[in-house]
Amino acid sequence: MNESKQIRAYIGWFSMTNKIIALVLLLACVGSFVMMANGKKDPDPVKMDNMNGVDGSYVYVDVIAVSDWIYQYGKNATYYWLVDAEKNSFVALISDEDYKKLSAQHEYFEEDVPQPEPVRLTGLCKSMNATVREGFIEVCELSEDEFDSVFGQHAVTIGSSPAKNAAALWTTLAFITLIVFVIILVIALIRGKQEKKALARLEQRGLLNQAESDLSSPTVRSERKDHFRMSSRFLFGKGIGLAASWDDVLWAYQSVTRYNFIVTYRNLVICTADGVRHEHYYLQKNQDEIVAIMEYIKEQNPNAMVGYSLDNNRAYREAVKRNK
Repeated sequence: MNESKQIRAYIGWFSMTNKIIALVLLLACVGSFVMMANGKKDPDPVKMDNMNGVDGSYVYVDVIAVSDWIYQYGKNATYYWLVDAEKNSFVALISDEDYKKLSAQHEYFEEDVPQPEPVRLTGLCKSMNATVREGFIEVCELSEDEFDSVFGQHAVTIGSSPAKNAAALWTTLAFITLIVFVIILVIALIRGKQEKKALARLEQRGLLNQAESDLSSPTVRSERKDHFRMSSRFLFGKGIGLAASWDDVLWAYQSVTRYNFIVTYRNLVICTADGVRHEHYYLQKNQDEIVAIMEYIKEQNPNAMVGYSLDNNRAYREAVKRNK
């Protein structure tokens, strides 16, 4: 099929642009996994200072007492009152797993028992969330000034660290780029199969040379910024694997995608005798273009079906079986 190079270049989805995008995604994915595996180490933590803390600093608290949960912010954010060995109080976001390590500290907070050995917990210093602050003030029955004098302006997120946050970021980026790369690869394989079917059909009918000639002819009609080319004998769809003689274009219809019952975009679906349904995407405002192309298809092939219905779907399937 050497004579089909121009057709492949036009109807093929895996263009040079898409190849570059796929390569960039692959490199970004590999780079993200490498960064995730070789992430930076955490610095040595500094003592938590709720009055003069620095946002994002890596800190520690030597906990001797911890309350029951004081405020629930969202589904998985539970805040507690911590007390360190120097009797400083802190607002802390603590996971269930870390909280289980503090049973003796919780008992000491609630009851008159001997002071336990402190447990060192590390995390990131953060500015106090206004909603959490209001929740603590209400539950602990403090004035705003009393709250500020006890807890200060900063809270600590226990278990968080610069290294963990960086690893989470790289992991997220790695999997997002991997998923997008796989999607592109799957689309490329599907479009490639459609492209091969179209070329095989033209070759089977002895029309490949004519199609190649018509595609590059100066008289060929171009529609929708060259997304479609139409000659007197053939219809070509850019990037959607469509290259067919007009009598092989058996059915055309539009499908609609809605979001919250609002039409967001439409697909022009062109169904050919090789059993492939070629889809081209349009925004909602471009509906007139879809109608115009379907009317032109009907003009070139009066036997083509236009519009979706169960009867047309059944007739198309039967026609494909006859053409095999």
